[in-house]
Amino acid sequence: MTRVSSAKHSHKRVKLDRILLISLKLELVVITGTSSGLGRKTAQALLRTGDYHVIGAVRDIDKMEAVAELDGFDMDNFTPMHLELNSFDSVHKFCEEVKEFKMSKPIDRLVCNAGIYQPTLPYAKWSADGHEQTMQVN
Repeated sequence: MTRVSSAKHSHKRVKLDRILLISLKLELVVITGTSSGLGRKTAQALLRTGDYHVIGAVRDIDKMEAVAELDGFDMDNFTPMHLELNSFDSVHKFCEEVKEFKMSKPIDRLVCNAGIYQPTLPYAKWSADGHEQTMQVN
C-alpha cells in the first residue's frame, strides 16, 4: 500500500505502485469517503475483483489504513490519499497528487461518496473557505 500525504511517504513505493498500475492494465478508481459505509464496501468489492486500483480519498489516513487491514484490502491495489472536502486547498492538493500518481493513466471511475448530513444542528457550520459546510462538501 502506498501512503500519500504523510511523513512516512516512500517515493520508491509510489513509483512501484504507479508502474504496477500501468503495467497490469488495471482500471483506476477514485472513491471519496472510503473509510466507512458505502465507500468502504465499494472499495472492498472492486478490490476483490482484481481488476482495479483504488485510490481511497479520506480525511483520516490512519483510520483508512486500519479499515483496509481489518477488511483485508489488497494493499498492492489500494492507495489512501488525504482529502478534506471542507477545504478547497485540500481538494487542489489532492487533485495534484492524483495527477502525479496516475501519470498518463486516465481515471476510469469516480465514486463521489463522501458527504455531510447534519439536519438536527440548530446552526449552520461553515467550511474553511467560508461556505456553508453541507453545500461545499456535498
